[in-house]
Amino acid sequence: MTLAEIQRAIEELPEEEQRTLAAWVAERDQLAWDAQIERDFSPGGPCSALSGAAGRQVKSGRSKPFSQGVPIRVIGKTISVIGRVCWWVCGVLGFLISLGIVHAVTTNFWVFALAFFLFPVTIAAAPWYALFYWGTWIPLAVTYGGFIASVVLRAIGHRLNPAAEFDD
Repeated sequence: MTLAEIQRAIEELPEEEQRTLAAWVAERDQLAWDAQIERDFSPGGPCSALSGAAGRQVKSGRSKPFSQGVPIRVIGKTISVIGRVCWWVCGVLGFLISLGIVHAVTTNFWVFALAFFLFPVTIAAAPWYALFYWGTWIPLAVTYGGFIASVVLRAIGHRLNPAAEFDD
């Protein structure tokens, strides 16, 4: 039987049998791959020297498994710093956008000064005003979305680098 005949026969199979055949081929391929890995890394295999050297380095303390090594901590710290930068950038942008909203609503100096000094209220309320009265969601996305993104990034950074303080 030729390859072309096999392909035509497969195409003539019902869809359910084609799925069953595909699963069988995938399983067979996975078993062959696993056997190849076992052969390569078994004693006397082409990769046995490499795996033996890595094992000796871990046992002697000259290196650590990746999960305990510096790279994970560095990645965690980097993600945490990105979260902190996101917090500040989105906070400042959110504040400036909120002040712009207050300025657009009123030109009274004292209202603007009050909005400046009561900035937590301004940051919390002005984006919602822009959404409900102007129909624009961008101030809300910058202010609240930036806050949420920064908290998520800081939490991921802390999870990857638990030795560091969360408020570092």
